[in-house]
Amino acid sequence: AYNLSDKTLSNKMRFSARMIIAEMLFAMNATEDAEIIISEMRDVIENFDDMYLLANYRAYTSRKRIERGDIQTANEWLSLYAIGINEPPFFYRSFQNFTTIRALIATESMHNAIRLAERMVNLAHSYKRPLDEMEAEMLRSIAHGYDESRKSAQEHMKAALLISQQYKYTQIFINHAGDVIPILDAFAKSQSINPDEMINTTFLVHLRILSFTERGKEPRSLVPSRYYPPRIKLCKRQQHVLSLLLQNARHTDLPPPL
Repeated sequence: AYNLSDKTLSNKMRFSARMIIAEMLFAMNATEDAEIIISEMRDVIENFDDMYLLANYRAYTSRKRIERGDIQTANEWLSLYAIGINEPPFFYRSFQNFTTIRALIATESMHNAIRLAERMVNLAHSYKRPLDEMEAEMLRSIAHGYDESRKSAQEHMKAALLISQQYKYTQIFINHAGDVIPILDAFAKSQSINPDEMINTTFLVHLRILSFTERGKEPRSLVPSRYYPPRIKLCKRQQHVLSLLLQNARHTDLPPPL
């Protein structure tokens, strides 16, 4: 995609290819390489003087800073660039709206974040965009969690996990590990959840988050002042059990207690 992006694709496709590559590099902890790709995004925009791409570029770079707990960027985004917080969202502004939801959560405006996330769920569902719907449900869950609405937080996390289970996409949960861990913990303990339906995805997300923190990188949180999860260390036996569960093992397949 990178090689093709300068030869055969439109500038919008060049931009999209670089955005995808940057996200892959961030997921691989190759931050310096990702920053190089992001700077190339800016060059593409300046070369073609594309204001639509500039808005999405600004949304992307702001989102990355907000995810690292940059409250100043969140406030700047809301005061200068957020559009239509209290209006029906437009499809072509979806990416910008997701940045706005994150900025609202980061500035602890949970009520507005929940309202916009709900509208984004409906928009994504009407356009048949399940991954957008999953992202909106996860952000909706996070906002409810910080708003002390634990039951609603678990309900919307379940909705996000159901989509994640279908499409095997968990990176977005890892990007918000510090925000979703307490909701997942409560979710896993809930007696109202059908374990046959949800346990594989729940353990998959937990395993990915745990391996993420084990590599020495601190979990991210949109509201670090409200919650900062401790690092969790697993013994080899616990890691082995989790790996078996990840492979859909039954309880009878697990090693007996010590």
